[in-house]
Amino acid sequence: AKQILAGLSFREKDFDRPAKEMSGGWVMRAHLARLLTQEPDLLMLDEPTNHLDADAKLWLMKFLASYRGALMVVSHDIKLLDASITRILHVDRDQVVEYRGTYSQYREARKQDEIRLRALAGRQEQEIKRLKTLADSMRGQTAKRARKAKTLDTRVQKLAAKKVEGPAREGRVKFRFPEPPHCGRVVLTVEGLAKGYGGPPVFEDVTFSVER
Repeated sequence: AKQILAGLSFREKDFDRPAKEMSGGWVMRAHLARLLTQEPDLLMLDEPTNHLDADAKLWLMKFLASYRGALMVVSHDIKLLDASITRILHVDRDQVVEYRGTYSQYREARKQDEIRLRALAGRQEQEIKRLKTLADSMRGQTAKRARKAKTLDTRVQKLAAKKVEGPAREGRVKFRFPEPPHCGRVVLTVEGLAKGYGGPPVFEDVTFSVER
């Protein structure tokens, strides 16, 4: 437990300190330390590096990389995903595709899969159009050609039933903010400011101006 607390940047004098005296970020670290000491078979973490400094983040990545149980992580921290994760689950509409390796390896593999899926979907779409055009050209002709058209219709239906969907496009949002009007030259004037927390003041008699 002490090794885990130290790894998460707790000082030894804080090991027995009540959590109610800590800030929200340190309380989150204490919760994380409690989970890690329990060594569950399945450890589920949501953005575990959000409240960590650089040293604690590096320690956590090494800890998770050698974790004996199963580990499921939701994170935007690419360094964490590359250092600690061995499988990625990609959700694309109603499908879940599994990739082995780090996050960066997944991105490269996914890029190749998307190229392949687009090409496959394009070829299938062209084949469906070709068969439809051919079937339409045979309708209203001889009985033999009409039967051939029905056969082609069946092939089109089978292809459509197993239609390959191209990869979903990643959404992008663009913002354009209008230029704000100019304020006055002096934005803020402070005179004789003091601040304390029930004891001696942290600072006092502070005076300054902020210009645009």
